[in-house]
Amino acid sequence: MRSRIVLLALIATTAVCLNSTAQAHVRVGVLVGIPPPIIMAPPAVVYAAPAPLVVQSVQPTPTTVYVEKTQTSPPSGTWWYCPVTKKYYPYVKGCSSGWVEVPVRPTGPK
Repeated sequence: MRSRIVLLALIATTAVCLNSTAQAHVRVGVLVGIPPPIIMAPPAVVYAAPAPLVVQSVQPTPTTVYVEKTQTSPPSGTWWYCPVTKKYYPYVKGCSSGWVEVPVRPTGPK
């Protein structure tokens, strides 16, 4: 069947070439032989990187500690006076002679 198709194609090409009205030049060639073997490379092997080692440490939940706040400031009815600097707390943070407790005196018009 294949040789029949090749023969018909050859005859048609020859007829076109021999026709005086056709101005085309056609070359027909036939390759006879064994085709070269097709060499295929093996598929590439791709290795995935190993997953990183994850180390999890378990730590105990911290315990909530409540610390009772002590009274650090004087009560609202008392002022603390420093006789050495002649100033009141909190304008002076420390007093070398010791603090003197003074009752609060209202200031301003009566």
